[in-house]
Amino acid sequence: MLRKNMIEVLARGALTPHIRLSSIFLRFHSTSATDHNHVELARERSKTVSSFYNQSSIDQAAEKPSVRLTPTTMLYSGRSQDGSHILADFVGIICTRLSPKKIIEKWVDFARRLCEHKYGNAPRVRINGHVAARFPFIPMPLDYILPELLKNAMRATMESHLDTPYNVPEIAITIANNDIDLIIRISDRGGGIPHNHLERVMDYHFTTAEASAQDPRINPIFGNMVDIGQSAPMHGFGFGLPTSRAYAEYLGGSLCIQSLQGIGTDVYLRIKHIDGREESFRI
Repeated sequence: MLRKNMIEVLARGALTPHIRLSSIFLRFHSTSATDHNHVELARERSKTVSSFYNQSSIDQAAEKPSVRLTPTTMLYSGRSQDGSHILADFVGIICTRLSPKKIIEKWVDFARRLCEHKYGNAPRVRINGHVAARFPFIPMPLDYILPELLKNAMRATMESHLDTPYNVPEIAITIANNDIDLIIRISDRGGGIPHNHLERVMDYHFTTAEASAQDPRINPIFGNMVDIGQSAPMHGFGFGLPTSRAYAEYLGGSLCIQSLQGIGTDVYLRIKHIDGREESFRI
């Protein structure tokens, strides 16, 4: 191709043979150098992206027809947090034998530690119902919803019994499992939600944290402490409940609150099974 171009240029007689040949070879060398630089730059970028996203793992996952390559699937993929161990009973982000009781117990321990940091004590939690239930499900939404609900229940219980912080009623959690969905009820005896707050508790950015922080019976030192391992406070900026409800509704379920003012609050979390008999949620 180069030889043909040279002959055509020489035939036109526009330049002397020496100048014509030098010009053509210079242009060819310049183009080749530019292409080489682009190739090297692309190769370096490819190395950076591959090392960051673990390209070999992504390629292996892509070969499986049942795997949908969402960012969560690529980053989690049923492995331990350090990526060195494959978690038992996991297919991607789905746990094939999820135990509601075990995941509740995990977040009960977490919420009790936070509560003890802030109030010096924490209510006991009793779990009943279908405690032996196991089914396929994605645990990550529950990992957000459950601690939010438990923190609210424990905070209400402790702040309604500040005069007797070491003698507080327990929190009862009931698990109900059926062919269609899973229902988790969290019942506390924290005095209930006031009537003027009940319609606003699901609004974003609605919080009663400032009111409780002004109570002189709450130690301000405890109030500023958080769990070192999880770095999550007992209460925040009013996003916990509305975001939890959004998760539940996306999963084809609901999050409902029944308040008995003067007694306590019952929270009902309902989520559909992945393989339920009715139409399931979209993954």
